[in-house]
Amino acid sequence: QRTKIVMSGLTDRSETVRKGCLQYLLLDGWFAGACQSNIQGLTELFDYVHQEKEVLYVLERILEFGESSSSETYNTLLETVKKSIDIDNLNSANVLVLRAFCKVARTDPQRQS
Repeated sequence: QRTKIVMSGLTDRSETVRKGCLQYLLLDGWFAGACQSNIQGLTELFDYVHQEKEVLYVLERILEFGESSSSETYNTLLETVKKSIDIDNLNSANVLVLRAFCKVARTDPQRQS
């Protein structure tokens, strides 16, 4: 049910709804609140094993939104990812997060220099 709610908010035709969903529901509510700023917790909250495509979409939107804002929660997200992903000991949740980072970085023209 969470996935349906967030996908509805993220794909809404109103930019205000999409931004509100990202900032208040995803970042402030679920990531910072329910998941205590734990990126693996966020992927588990959305059942990444059975809904990989949707979770990847959610992560990409969070990262794209964060790049365009100075959100403290987004900075916390980046720090959490840096600290929690051990390249020598990857799991499927970490790989999904890294895929989202790579996709966002690849499509960001400022990072392609």
